[in-house]
Amino acid sequence: MQIGWIDFSPEERERTLMVLHNLQEPGSVDELGIGVVRDAFANRLFPGTSTLFTKARYFFLTAYLMKGLETGNDSKRRDPRSLRSEYNNLEEQCARGLLSRLENHEGIIGRVTLTQGKWVSRGPGEIYWASLHALGFLKPFSPTSYTHYFAYASDARMRYRESLSESTDDGANDDNVAVGSVWNIPPTCWHAWEEQWRNWRDSASIALTDQEADFLKTQIIKEQPKSLFALLMQDETLRTIALASQQIDENDYFGGGESSFHSFFHHAGFDRLEERSPKLAALCLLADCFSEFVLGCRIAYNMQLTGLEWAGADAWEQFSPRASEVAHKLSIDETIIELNLTHHAGFLPLRDFLQKAQQAMLDSDIDKLKRVVRERERDIKRKQQVKIGRDDLGEIGWRGGLRLPYRYNQGLAIIREIDQAGGFNA
Repeated sequence: MQIGWIDFSPEERERTLMVLHNLQEPGSVDELGIGVVRDAFANRLFPGTSTLFTKARYFFLTAYLMKGLETGNDSKRRDPRSLRSEYNNLEEQCARGLLSRLENHEGIIGRVTLTQGKWVSRGPGEIYWASLHALGFLKPFSPTSYTHYFAYASDARMRYRESLSESTDDGANDDNVAVGSVWNIPPTCWHAWEEQWRNWRDSASIALTDQEADFLKTQIIKEQPKSLFALLMQDETLRTIALASQQIDENDYFGGGESSFHSFFHHAGFDRLEERSPKLAALCLLADCFSEFVLGCRIAYNMQLTGLEWAGADAWEQFSPRASEVAHKLSIDETIIELNLTHHAGFLPLRDFLQKAQQAMLDSDIDKLKRVVRERERDIKRKQQVKIGRDDLGEIGWRGGLRLPYRYNQGLAIIREIDQAGGFNA
């Protein structure tokens, strides 16, 4: 018989909810080594996103600052080794302008470290670099090869200016001479930024402009057409369901932000997905089945941590009536093949763990599941990193998360920013 909240006092219910909700996937440790599957699903569903993202306009701020360095009137050869420090200085100027201009500092990278007189070790450029590739803002360069391209472009501009000095044509624009810019930015957005940067401390903004919002939406659809991210940009009905799914349901024991993908999928999202893209619906079904399965494994993990036994036991009481059904729905081999993980270095040990945990859930054998989880932690961690069975860690919170959100919330945050800027009005 399923045990509901009626068996607990309000204080016990609140305390358990606090433990279970007091975690966010971006900061969760991959305690059981399933991150490769989680990230593979996330890259298929929400490509071009990261758990480190704060604001969508950093796609553009990074590109603007880099392009601004590219198009400078160089008087001597630019050393590629100096590019990083030059760019870091511009990022810091940008952050200081945002902090001085805006009352709400949420999402501004560097807002904490600047108050301590330092700049961040990983700035927006590094955080957003891979995503700039994925969404077509930038041609495929690694940060290292980009610095060498930058020096080459600088040399080309210098040679061109030298040739102009020997001719009568002094009216040419050498921004993109000899080599094309690697940045794909609409000219109207670039010129609007140039105006803003001239008076940055008075006009700094972290919000997308309407033109930027439209371009970002277009790039996601164009560059990642098979993703859930792109379909949400195109389908207003799906987008409405998705945005509504982020409302926390306090009656859901496993509720909260990290359940949003699950909530979307089970509240009309799947039916609409099947209408629009059966293949994408099938991928989302695999992702949801794996997420529910991992939920069971994570409960079994946490109920073995010193001080969390009561919270884990409560969570298992809620999960156990459907543990066998969850395990039955999961196709481990189909998931691994679909995500092309058969050549991953940790493929065989991971599959072995998943199969053993699946059998334990099919049997509704919590003791066996706990043992499988315990052995998995021991196998993937150094001895000093193992947490099960230790009582010297002090007060410990729920570890590893609950359901897998697959960067759903990061994708929805970008969609909200595009919407707020009028990107879906056209």
